[in-house]
Amino acid sequence: WSGQSKRQVNDLYEDLRDGHNLISLLELLSGEMLPRHRDVMRRPRIPPRERGSMLVHKMQNIKIALDFMQRRQIKLVNIRSDDIAEGNPKLTLGLIWTIILHFQVSDIQVGEQHRDLGAKERLLLWVRRVVQEYPDLRCDNFTTSWRDGRLFNAIIHRHRPDLLDMKKVYQQNNQQNLEQAFSLAEQNLRVPRLLDTEDVDVKSPEEKSLVTYVAALYEAFPKIPADGITIYEVDKKWKEYETKISFLLSWIKEKMQKVESQGSTMSREEDFQILLLQLKEKDIPGRDGERASIEKLYKALQVWIDFGRIKVTPGQSPADVEKELGKLVKAIQAGETKAQQETSRLTHTHLTRALLDSRGPCEEQAKEAEAKAKAQEEARAKAKAEALAKAQEEEKARIQADAAAKALADSIAKQQEEAKAKEAEAKEREAVKAKEAEDARLRVEAEARALAESLSKAQAEGKAKEAEAKAQAEADQKLNFIKDLMALMEEKQMEIESADWGIDLSSVGANLQSHKNLHQVLEGLNTKVVEAQAYESKVPASRKKNYTDSLAALTATYNKSLAASGVRSTRLQELLAFLAPAEAELAWAK
Repeated sequence: WSGQSKRQVNDLYEDLRDGHNLISLLELLSGEMLPRHRDVMRRPRIPPRERGSMLVHKMQNIKIALDFMQRRQIKLVNIRSDDIAEGNPKLTLGLIWTIILHFQVSDIQVGEQHRDLGAKERLLLWVRRVVQEYPDLRCDNFTTSWRDGRLFNAIIHRHRPDLLDMKKVYQQNNQQNLEQAFSLAEQNLRVPRLLDTEDVDVKSPEEKSLVTYVAALYEAFPKIPADGITIYEVDKKWKEYETKISFLLSWIKEKMQKVESQGSTMSREEDFQILLLQLKEKDIPGRDGERASIEKLYKALQVWIDFGRIKVTPGQSPADVEKELGKLVKAIQAGETKAQQETSRLTHTHLTRALLDSRGPCEEQAKEAEAKAKAQEEARAKAKAEALAKAQEEEKARIQADAAAKALADSIAKQQEEAKAKEAEAKEREAVKAKEAEDARLRVEAEARALAESLSKAQAEGKAKEAEAKAQAEADQKLNFIKDLMALMEEKQMEIESADWGIDLSSVGANLQSHKNLHQVLEGLNTKVVEAQAYESKVPASRKKNYTDSLAALTATYNKSLAASGVRSTRLQELLAFLAPAEAELAWAK
């Protein structure tokens, strides 16, 4: 996460203390913007960070993160904001482990019937299922079962058998197996090398580190939908796919050869046409179910193809089937064209032979028909000349009528143009009047809008002044509250500094009890100080500097008083512990 977010985390205990990295980590893992503690129901527009560097600011940031985790029902055991702010190593590591367990390990899916199992138990069940077919491999826990490195290699081999030879794994030593698994996972599965071989090849490896790394391996493998092909059946389904597609491609190749061989010889034209018709209307449509089945199976296997678990042989994809089938369809179309051309050629040959056989008896009839045609041609020529003369007269009359019609049309067009000009002038006058009216309306609206804006501005300024006055009054009230707290703190400080220690066991005990009551009062004032600090962001600018200075003085005084109270309490307890045996010794001496 640190690498992805470009944040510097050099010391886990130190760099989480201000809460900023912790909030950013949770926002990235959850995909949500963390709301402020005091405004959980409303998402702010600014990041939920306290900008100060004081302890109270750091604790508030951490509290935002811890409250968010509790709302996500993430169980936190004895982890408080002050523990993380102080850099407590044990609790800081516990918090990081809780985050890992929830956001990475808890996503393990092993079936609905096991959803009630814990995250670690589901991960253990997943490992057992993956390696169940490997001889002499057992996964009983996340410690000693992983020392020899065989389980790591088996998980990788189950998903990518091309990466390693399991026979060698059984022959290699622990260090070799661990190094091989971690290197392969890092180079081929993009799983960060979270472990070193020395961390695992020990008597009892650290459980949380192993769970984290195995969960990272789980995340690196494909996520299969409910109806998808799991790792346990991928080999069977791939073999089924190869069988189906090989059979279909062989069938296409066989039919292509048959079409090409019969089409080249054209020995029996009728049989060839029957073959083409059967392929086109029956055989190819009859394979649609096989094509759909292959396509569906290929899509289901796509996730494993992309992952690298399956290597598709060139020419064995559904696209290749469609390509070869397209070639067969084109060959059928070419065969049909060739058959039609051959049929046309044979028909023309038969007709030519029939005409040649009947040529002799028809020669006399042809001469008579020729004489008759000549007479008809002469009659048509005469009729054509008469029709031409009549057409010339009609053309002359048409030209005269066109001239008269043109003159009438010109006159009508001139009148229409004059009418259009007058209409345009009228429209222009109307447009000028309309524009003047529109300009007048716009001026009135602009003046009315300016007046409304002026009134609105005046009202807004009045409200702003009223709000400012109210905010200043409230700030003055808070300042008085801080001054009262300061006076009370100073009073308690003087009470601590001037308090008597006591001269004997009973007086020291009484002073200690009295001081405990005083210390409880001081601790109770912490809520008042935090309340004053929380109000700082609401202080208006006119009171900001005065409020900030007063708040800083209050915080310093409170911390000083609390520290002095702690010191006095310790000293009184030490004095009491000294006087008890001392007085006993004195009583014995008397």
